[in-house]
Amino acid sequence: VSGKKVFLKNSLYSFWILQSQTDSNGIIFFNNLFPGNYKAFVETPGYFAQSEEKSLLAGQTIDLSVDLVLKQGFLKVKVFDRNSVIVQGARVQVIDALFGGTLSESTVNSSGETEKISLPWNKQLYLKVTGSGFLDFYSAKFLLSPNATKNLNVFLYRENQALGFDVLFERLLDSDAKNSATSFSRDTQYYLDFSLVVPQSGFGDILSIVRTGLQSELNSSDSNFVITGLQRPLSGVQAVYSGCFNSGDDFSTCNPVNDNAKQLNLDFGNLNKGVYQFLVKV
Repeated sequence: VSGKKVFLKNSLYSFWILQSQTDSNGIIFFNNLFPGNYKAFVETPGYFAQSEEKSLLAGQTIDLSVDLVLKQGFLKVKVFDRNSVIVQGARVQVIDALFGGTLSESTVNSSGETEKISLPWNKQLYLKVTGSGFLDFYSAKFLLSPNATKNLNVFLYRENQALGFDVLFERLLDSDAKNSATSFSRDTQYYLDFSLVVPQSGFGDILSIVRTGLQSELNSSDSNFVITGLQRPLSGVQAVYSGCFNSGDDFSTCNPVNDNAKQLNLDFGNLNKGVYQFLVKV
């Protein structure tokens, strides 16, 4: 790999002593070194790797090979019911949102928590959480950060509570979609956390809209709040951002835009029964 910054470390010191960049062949030479024990390491965004340590004798050349390894992100999940009571024995699957494969599967402990799960930081993921007597839960897509732990709380919906199709506003989240927010501040981004409750399969094409501001504010330019993004639960969900809305037909689009929308039109398609989380950035 060319153009990577390589650091050379001598075992006598706690810091690196030389650095340079690899050439077009991925090679770098450090010359005129004193005898000693050396190792090389590379750190770039998302990657870290180091060679084994080798001894260099006078007049000798040693080869320090470094294989770049993708850094890992970490995830912990805690599962509750909608009354914030811990759910024991729930199964948590972490799924690759692009390719659909299950990357991790675990069962929560008596505290309703998973162990810390190590996953590739650069994959878009979502959760499927199942528990006896509960509707299956599908989270909005999310990403991890290298060498950091993401903590997610999941609230399951009991099957006997699902009396009909519903869209629920759950809470207002801060700009990182990590913590609850209690009020709005000007020129600040937030996430609106919604749950789509599908009590049984076979509803057909499921449509939903999210609209910001007051009904009297017909356009995004007139509104104090605008929609700027979406974290959807599944790849097949279609979204159209509208700069205005049609008061005579809620589900029609109006002046489609790429950003700063008054209304978000969502087409979920034909879903199996379950609860589907989606986050709308405003």
